[in-house]
Amino acid sequence: VSREYPDKVKELEELGEIARKKYGDQITGAIGNVIREPGRIGIENNERVNHLGKGKEIKIQYRFHPKYSGGGANALLDGIRGSQNYNDGAWQGFEFHSLEGVVDLGEIHELNIIKTGFLEEQGNWIFRPASVEYQISENGKDFHSVFKKKIKLEQSSAMKIWELPVKLKQEKARYIKIQAENIQYCPDWHAGKGGRAWLFSDEIIIQ
Repeated sequence: VSREYPDKVKELEELGEIARKKYGDQITGAIGNVIREPGRIGIENNERVNHLGKGKEIKIQYRFHPKYSGGGANALLDGIRGSQNYNDGAWQGFEFHSLEGVVDLGEIHELNIIKTGFLEEQGNWIFRPASVEYQISENGKDFHSVFKKKIKLEQSSAMKIWELPVKLKQEKARYIKIQAENIQYCPDWHAGKGGRAWLFSDEIIIQ
């Protein structure tokens, strides 16, 4: 490559040297002179959405994987949608475990729509949920189901963002429980047959 495109290689080397001086390099031991602002990388252009749950608290039964935190404990209520890049910092990933959690809106609201975003990218062992259920409650103790659906798993090479909305009529609640079932293991037809499957979610939207 260097023989065919010497100018391009030189250009890349110069860009690399500039980056090394700014941010440092663990391989060479260079210390950078610029400090990157804290926060997630790669979400600057992600879609933002306002909803009743934004900034509220969710208690999750099974801990998300630390490598795919989506930004922390309440990332599913931060108003930042995930892109088609599972590694963009907006997706919260659960290996083997399901997404089960309860959102506390702080007070009773009349609800119109509840929906959740899920990523499917089977090449990276990320699958659609096997089922999704929403339950609501005014007191956090007595819940009733307002939506439950099983989702058929189909082999696919496409990357897809699933949204499973439910429209409500004159339903009032403070608490919303979500249960999104992980398929747990890669299916027999998958290259990772028997390996632990992933479930990725970006936002629980409550309107």
